[in-house]
Parts: sequence; C-alpha cells; structure tokens
Amino acid sequence: MESKGASATVNPTMPDRSLVAITRAKISEAKPKDRATLLKEAAKLEKLLIRKQFVPEKVLIQGELGYMRQKLLSDRRKINVTYPVNPPFAFVRVFFDSNEGELQ
Repeated sequence: MESKGASATVNPTMPDRSLVAITRAKISEAKPKDRATLLKEAAKLEKLLIRKQFVPEKVLIQGELGYMRQKLLSDRRKINVTYPVNPPFAFVRVFFDSNEGELQ
C-alpha cells in the first residue's frame, strides 16, 4: 500500500534535499563555535540551498555587442543606440539626425 506523501515525482538529476543530513547540536551540548567553523557551515548551507547560475562577463558583453550590431544593420534612420565604452564614465550614443541626413 502506498502512503499519501510518497506519490511525489523524483528528479534523478537533482539530489533530494530532504536526504541531505544537516548536523544539529542539542541545546544542552551546544558550545560556542569559532569563526572558521561557522564559515564552513554557512558555505555548506549556501551550497545546499542557493543555486547560482554563473554567466561570464564575456558572454554578457557579446550579447550586448550582437544587439548593437543587429541595430546597426537594420534601417539606419531608426537607429538610437547608447552603449558603454568605459562604464560608468563614458558612453557613446549613435543616432540618425534627419536634419543633417547622417549618423551622429
């Protein structure tokens, strides 16, 4: 017979978080922990609970450059793009000036 809580689906690629053992101290046996031990335990908990997706900066910049290249290849009269040269200090704005008939 199957219990009511056992009908959950299991993903074979992800470890079951309920199976991971977290050591807990009893209140009567608790001793003050040093900084290194606390940092190790915090790192274990972060690794268990927080999933960060790492995207390299190079990939982000390539995406921005691809967007700017796509805009430049489209109708040149509709261009109005601002992109970073040396953020946060220098930016370049490219737009079409209809009065002068050229890109600025």
